[in-house]
Amino acid sequence: MPRLEELLDLAAGKVGFALEIKTPGIEEEVIENVEKWGIEDEVIIISGHWVVLSKVKSPNPRITTLADLPLPSKESLRAALSHGANIVSIHKAMLERDFVRYAHRRGVLVNVWPVNTEKEVWTALDAEIDFITTDDSLTVSRLVR
Repeated sequence: MPRLEELLDLAAGKVGFALEIKTPGIEEEVIENVEKWGIEDEVIIISGHWVVLSKVKSPNPRITTLADLPLPSKESLRAALSHGANIVSIHKAMLERDFVRYAHRRGVLVNVWPVNTEKEVWTALDAEIDFITTDDSLTVSRLVR
């Protein structure tokens, strides 16, 4: 597995990134690398540890952040927003159009995961989501062209 610096050397400026911080405490190093390669507008920092999002946003509010929401609700959305989330990610089993619309009214984009079948794609699109995380990009890309 390449180190972050090696990955950025190869791909920065060529593709967008979603970097997940699974363990709090490395935010400063990640931000330094994002800034060093000048990809603040190309990266999304993901974490289920919302304090990580606060630590990313505090020194650099330009960086887009995504909060995993295990239980989507108005309260969890407000909490994610208080930590600087721009995007929330919810499991397909928890997807409800009313929640997506509420998030949109609050200016938050919504990702749903894992969307791997045609039925799941249509359900996600019907719910008005903004992003899909999938293990089957061919199926998804064929349907959303």
